[in-house]
Amino acid sequence: MLVSRKAGALIVGLVSTISAAALAQNPTAKPKSAKGPETLVVAGLIQWLETSDVSALTEGVVDKIEFHVGDRVEEKALVGKLHDERAQLAVAKAQIAAANKGAIDKAYAQKELALSEMARLENLTKRGPNLVSKSEIDKANAEALMGEAMVQEATENQKLAQADLKIAQQNLKEHEILAPFDAYVTDRLKNPGESVRSNEPVLRLGRIDKLKFIGYVRIENAVRLKGNEIVDVTPVIEGADLPIEKIKFRGKIRGLGTEISAVGRSEVQVIAEIDNKEDGGRMQLMPGMSAEMTIYLGDPAATTAVRVRPVSRPIDEGTPHHQTYAR
Repeated sequence: MLVSRKAGALIVGLVSTISAAALAQNPTAKPKSAKGPETLVVAGLIQWLETSDVSALTEGVVDKIEFHVGDRVEEKALVGKLHDERAQLAVAKAQIAAANKGAIDKAYAQKELALSEMARLENLTKRGPNLVSKSEIDKANAEALMGEAMVQEATENQKLAQADLKIAQQNLKEHEILAPFDAYVTDRLKNPGESVRSNEPVLRLGRIDKLKFIGYVRIENAVRLKGNEIVDVTPVIEGADLPIEKIKFRGKIRGLGTEISAVGRSEVQVIAEIDNKEDGGRMQLMPGMSAEMTIYLGDPAATTAVRVRPVSRPIDEGTPHHQTYAR
């Protein structure tokens, strides 16, 4: 009887071992909850969703840079600027020209004088047809038309001066370097005193509030994805047990690869956009982290997912860590 019990225990242990091995060989298994739709679990890496090499829009010499690597910057914050003394003088000159109404006032005075002369001649003509010569009347008409033209010219010149002011103000603004979104400084490419060409990068910024997850799914599972499924991403830190590994970061699938990667097995790249969270003023998720993504094939609220720790091949080393977007 004792031998039978040991044999039974041995058989149960052997079956459990075989089942665990089979599960490990099927990393994208589709566990189906009794209470909801299926889910897929994918291993991958977290990377920057968007980076930007920020620069001034004109050439010059760097005057100052306000931030260093690791600093957090707000959207539209002034992160640096070029020397702009000449641009400031150009703005001041253009402001004077745009505000100058002397030419317009002079033209109106000339016009009023010509109209007054016309009225005087008309009165004389009414008194007697021979009191005013035809040449005098023609001259008065010409001076009235000239006055009207002078008013038009002075008005248009002032509009041109106002346009020149806007150009000068834009040129001054192009000496500033602004952050396009909330970000961290990932690289400092220039320092004060260095000359830069137009659109030459000064700082590299990485977007804070959104990151992306890159992983691979088997082709038989990829064909079931529409590209807008809700996902939860959880970091996986090897060799450590950190609180962040218990946090789920919600996101949505934003794209599927257009090519099959046939290294070991046929897989398709899947990319998701993740909402990052901050803790104490610093973002919790960081590019380069390994993570697992749970893809909900139905309504996440109705899903009770069975956690399967996937064993997937590493992300291709050729995947760029930064994506640069020209301003």
